[in-house]
This record gives sequence, structure tokens and C-alpha cells, in this order.
Amino acid sequence: MAFLLHSLSERYSPLGEETRIKAYHDLLNFAAEPREKIDDLLTRFDITRHRAETEGNLQMSVQTISEILLQACRLTSDQLMRLLEPTGGLPPANDQDYTNLCTRLRRMGHIIEGSPGNIASLLQAGRTSHAYLMN
Repeated sequence: MAFLLHSLSERYSPLGEETRIKAYHDLLNFAAEPREKIDDLLTRFDITRHRAETEGNLQMSVQTISEILLQACRLTSDQLMRLLEPTGGLPPANDQDYTNLCTRLRRMGHIIEGSPGNIASLLQAGRTSHAYLMN
């Protein structure tokens, strides 16, 4: 059985260079799917990035990875400036800045998507209850 599986794998599986090229091609051409939620996009991006690093042997700077992610998100100029404000309007320069950027992307995405329990809905609900108490 092992011989059969090995023979089929040798005959029909992608060649090593095909796997490598596909892995980094997928990262370089990463884009958001229509109506894709930010949590799903970030998870898919992490998986694609990991494949490019492990299968494609691709090493990129944090700035380049950040730029690919930000382009995939299709942000408005205003959204982009808000996200990059903590780093002086520049892409993250280190892993901690990148992690913080992803957190800000999630927070912004949850507000825009109207995710249950997002911070904007909670704050607006608080305003309504305070207004009720004031009357």
C-alpha cells in the first residue's frame, strides 16, 4: 500500500518548484474575497503567508508583508491613514507593530461590518441608556 501511495504521489503530485512558485504567487497576489469578514481575511492571510514562508522559502520584511495585507483590504485613504497613524504614516517596521496593525484592522473591520459586540455599538448603546437616564 505504501509503495502504491508513493508511486501515485511521484506521478501526480506537483513538483517541488511548482509548490514553491504557487505558495509565493498566492501571497503576492493575495486579495480580499467579496464580502469577506476581516477575521476570515486575516486568518486566510496568515495561512497564505505561512505557506509562502515554509513551502515557498520566501522571506519578506514586515513592511512588505504589511503592504500586501493593506492592499488586500481595499481601504479608503482615510482608513489607511488612521491605521498607520501610530507608526507615523508608515508600514510597521517590526513584528510588534505588525501585530498592533492587525488588531487595529480587526477593530475597524468589526465596526464597519457591524459585528455583534463591537466597540462602537457598545459605546452607542451606552449613550442611549445614559440619555434615557437623563430624561
